[in-house]
Amino acid sequence: MKKNLLNILILGLGLGSSASTSLFAQNDDIIKAGSKKGAYIIQTDKLTQSEEYHGYAKRNVPLRIYIDNGTIERVEAYDHKETPRFFAKVNKQLLPWWEGKTIKEALKKSPDAVTGATFSSEAVIKSVKTGLQYAKKKGIK
Repeated sequence: MKKNLLNILILGLGLGSSASTSLFAQNDDIIKAGSKKGAYIIQTDKLTQSEEYHGYAKRNVPLRIYIDNGTIERVEAYDHKETPRFFAKVNKQLLPWWEGKTIKEALKKSPDAVTGATFSSEAVIKSVKTGLQYAKKKGIK
C-alpha cells in the first residue's frame, strides 16, 4: 500500500520516469526539478546566513524560489522563526509579488516592505534577490 501511494505521489508530481534514479538532481542550493527541462528550485538557506538577511527573529528566513524556464512560479518560506501573525502578511502580500516575473525583471525592481512586518519583509526581499543573483550566476535564465 505504501509503495503504491509513493508511486501515485511521484506520478502526480509529474516526475514519472526520473523517479527510478532520483527525484532531484541537486547542486548546492539549486535543485533541478525532475526531468522537466528548465525547472529549478533555488534554496536560499545557505546563501543567506549573515546578519544582513535576518528578519525580526534575528535569523535568516529560508526561501525556496521556484523557476520554470526563467520565470518565477512562486516563492515560499520554510522553517523560519518569524512571528506567525506578522509573517502571514508577508505570505499573503509580499511573496506573490515575484510570481510571473522573469529573473531579469525581478532583479531590476523590488517590492515595498509589508507594513507591520518590515524586518521580515526586508529579509525576504534581500534573500530573494540573492537567490536570483545566485541562479543567474549559475546560468539559469
